[in-house]
Amino acid sequence: MSYGQRQISEILNKVGNNYDKIIISRSFSEPQIFLAFYLRLDPELVQTNSRDWLKYESEGLQFVDQMGEYNLGKYTIRRINFPSDKLLTNTLLVGTPGDFPTNLIPKNTIKYPNQKDNAIVIIDPQNPSHYEIK
Repeated sequence: MSYGQRQISEILNKVGNNYDKIIISRSFSEPQIFLAFYLRLDPELVQTNSRDWLKYESEGLQFVDQMGEYNLGKYTIRRINFPSDKLLTNTLLVGTPGDFPTNLIPKNTIKYPNQKDNAIVIIDPQNPSHYEIK
């Protein structure tokens, strides 16, 4: 369920500064936690952003990651909608294979330990070197 979170954080540490916005799929369980931990985000940034997350209670939800969208600095956690997200500029998309069209072949992936299946897909929709359509 959570395989690849450390690995994706290592990649984001290297390339994250190249992007204005990074969209993280809601397919991951509580992704704000692994982002804060592995990226060693400033606690003040996390505390400031998390104040807004409390609205999940007033919306009758049990967990933060049940909200439609929420932010942690330049990280936006929400569902990936590739048809519209592929039009975004200077944005990186991070999700599971199920978050993307089946005819999309990602070139940047984190594989499960079996090295056969993709656990996480990383795509810059404006950069053709990140994917191809079959």
